[in-house]
Amino acid sequence: MRAIQLAISSLHIRRNAYLPVSRLPPEMLAKIFQFLVLLDLEWTREGLGWIAVTHVCASWRAIALGCPSLWTNLTFRLGMEWAETMLGRSRGLPLA
Repeated sequence: MRAIQLAISSLHIRRNAYLPVSRLPPEMLAKIFQFLVLLDLEWTREGLGWIAVTHVCASWRAIALGCPSLWTNLTFRLGMEWAETMLGRSRGLPLA
């Protein structure tokens, strides 16, 4: 079962690489994610707001996790554990 899941995941990654949005530079996607942080949208499942972009694909997750400035606006609406995770991901940048 695990081998099948890994194969399917690999196929998804390959397919995603051909989508037009995949041609955007990571810096541009990070900037778009920063706008989502500013908007603080509640448009996603489970009320994750902009954090839902980390669930779209592996590439978007890596970009978001690699951009500490995205994580400086701590939220406590998801609980203390999430706030601590965000604090760690901010990598010591000043909090908003």
